[in-house]
Amino acid sequence: MLTEYDASNFALYLSDREFSPDFKRFERAWRQDEWNHYLGFRRIVALLYDQNEAKIAREVKKDRGNFGPIGDFLKDEFRICLLLAYDEIATFKSYLAEFPFYRSFGDPRVIRWFQKVTRDELNHFINCVEIIRHRHQDRVPEVKESLDQFIEWDLRRSVYERTFVLDHYWYSVEYLQHCKDLICDYFRNGLRKAEFPAKIRIDDTKAIEERYEYK
Repeated sequence: MLTEYDASNFALYLSDREFSPDFKRFERAWRQDEWNHYLGFRRIVALLYDQNEAKIAREVKKDRGNFGPIGDFLKDEFRICLLLAYDEIATFKSYLAEFPFYRSFGDPRVIRWFQKVTRDELNHFINCVEIIRHRHQDRVPEVKESLDQFIEWDLRRSVYERTFVLDHYWYSVEYLQHCKDLICDYFRNGLRKAEFPAKIRIDDTKAIEERYEYK
């Protein structure tokens, strides 16, 4: 829930920058999606823990994020799109693994909502990498090295500073490496009219695999 709210912090940090029309269109839709995700998760948290939604809203608004330490990752549209793609595919994989929990609610409305949230994350990922492919093709050779830098940052297990991105301090190196592999595979092979495999690590001994087809 907190991370979804922090999309507003991220958007505010970028608000005085100049971006391509493609990125501006994406950013508007992405921000609305993340706000809707926040509202849904806020409702679930309030119900699960018998909390007042207005109080939750007041608490999450107290911090606007500290982007200084990760400023180099956000210096231009290419890096921003790649960092968002990395974040969104990590979240997509995580949400897939959480389906059993949401099914336990026994309410089909919750499942439908969570399915939409999960699809949104995949679509955000697709949009970010497509912006790179169409607007920044000359920088695709930088993708692997940049992703290595993102993973190195996450593996420092730094305190999350309300930045929306780079909040993966509990994920294993294998999990994050798989995110990198998925992104690199996308740039090699694309996704349209092809199955996109995502293997989600549940714990040290068990994994599940889901396949999504994007047309």
